[in-house]
Amino acid sequence: MLVLRHLTKTYHGARPVVPSVRDVSLEIPRGSFFTLLGPSGCGKTTILHCIAGLETPDSGDIEIDGVAVFSGASGCNEPPHRRRLGMVFQSYAIWPHMSVFDNVAFPLQQQRPRLAARDIKARVMTALSLVRLEAVADKLAPFLSGGQQQRVALARALVHEPRLLLLDEPLSNLDAKLREEMRVELGRLVRQLGITTIFVTHDQAEALTMSDRIALIDAGRVVQQGAPHDIYYRPNSTFAARFVCGGNIVPGTVVSAPDMQRQAEIDTPFGRVACALPTGINAGDDVNLVVRPDSLRVCNGDAPVDGRPNFFHVDISDVSFMGDFIEGIALSGSTALRVRLDPHVQVQMPHAAVVEVIAQRCVVLPRKE
Repeated sequence: MLVLRHLTKTYHGARPVVPSVRDVSLEIPRGSFFTLLGPSGCGKTTILHCIAGLETPDSGDIEIDGVAVFSGASGCNEPPHRRRLGMVFQSYAIWPHMSVFDNVAFPLQQQRPRLAARDIKARVMTALSLVRLEAVADKLAPFLSGGQQQRVALARALVHEPRLLLLDEPLSNLDAKLREEMRVELGRLVRQLGITTIFVTHDQAEALTMSDRIALIDAGRVVQQGAPHDIYYRPNSTFAARFVCGGNIVPGTVVSAPDMQRQAEIDTPFGRVACALPTGINAGDDVNLVVRPDSLRVCNGDAPVDGRPNFFHVDISDVSFMGDFIEGIALSGSTALRVRLDPHVQVQMPHAAVVEVIAQRCVVLPRKE
């Protein structure tokens, strides 16, 4: 298990001086695929570098399998080579003058006591077979595709059998199709090996499809942590709702909360919405209503509304064909909502319609931001 307790890191050369990592505490179970997700500059790579020993935290503790590798209180700070980690950088850091074999062998050639040549060869070929590159062992690195270079970097990280695998946005330099293929390949490999993996990305699709658990990072803090399903369907803040699920954020005011099941009615700029209300929010409170594009059901323009909650007249325009769906803008007065349409249905634009806000898919958050 990897444990971080109250980790803090500040770059004092910056002006103004703002902590890059602020009081981060995490417990990452052995064998799990754990993702640090957040926008650029949020501190997720700094957290990864502190785990690797490439950055020294200001304070806090880092433990691997119950043994401290950093402690701000005691002054313990194990160097990177003694932490038994494998790391894949965003740029891959492949040496262009070396063959695939020599790139992967490099960590073994540097360790002491030195391994015998036959043992190095056996371990390198095992690592290459894991990433399906044994056939190009003698090829020079510059002649590899982007996906092959990424797998060389992964084999080099795995060759010395690390107890933790650290991945710093390793898929960001690949084209869309290859990135999708490598998501599947990388997930397959780390689960096959059962190695604890910490993955850094700003890509929500990568995080949601590959992870056992996700820590969402904003401004150096962990703002939400949980399984991908929970992060996507139950965001705990407006930031999480916008960043992870791309939801429409609509301001509103709770006008009634009449029963113990926390069913409520909320006045919004486009009308009244009835949905479940979380504990701690009551009648009269200002809230943000999170409505994902797939939480809006488009009905015919002549469907009855009759003042019913959750049904609204809209005009749909500004459509974009996305392949699996069409995304459009539904206008109700001055309020614009992103909505998804069936790509197999041809409609004239602009298109008058009625949308239903599906109550069970709404999330209500206190309006703090």
